[in-house]
Amino acid sequence: MRLRTITTSILAIGLIAGSSVGVAAQDEGAASGASYFTWDTAGPPEFSTDESGRDVVTVAIEATDPRASGTATNIEDGGQVDDGGWGYNVLVSAVRLVNDGGSWVGTGHGANARDTDDEDAGGRAWLTEYAGEGGYEGLTMYTFRMGTGAEPPESIGFILPAELIPPFPEPPAE
Repeated sequence: MRLRTITTSILAIGLIAGSSVGVAAQDEGAASGASYFTWDTAGPPEFSTDESGRDVVTVAIEATDPRASGTATNIEDGGQVDDGGWGYNVLVSAVRLVNDGGSWVGTGHGANARDTDDEDAGGRAWLTEYAGEGGYEGLTMYTFRMGTGAEPPESIGFILPAELIPPFPEPPAE
């Protein structure tokens, strides 16, 4: 139940910013399929629970690149801790975003911190990485949502050809 409250808070802030989705510069005719876009939630989320008791959140997404718009279904899990007047939350999710052109499947993770005495203090950040399916096969999408205090979060994203993304290097030696 506490995660539902966390998710509701994150999505509610996104809904406040819903009317501020701007038109981003993009070249939809680019042969590479690459684009930069802005996005936001469109309407209230629907909540349910999966067979493991995790929160399932379904929400409409509107983006300036139509490939990133659609219905997103997230299965979420996370935790929270209060430490010295600050509350910290971490959340992970498995997500599928579907529209008429194809679908995106990915994982997301993020955290937020809030001052329990000052709702305007704190911040949040969220990253989701998706692999394209169907009409989006061969593409990778990244979405970011970041904000501070009570301000609406900034929500941006990128779609890139998957072959551009190199494998992670080995960590440096000690």
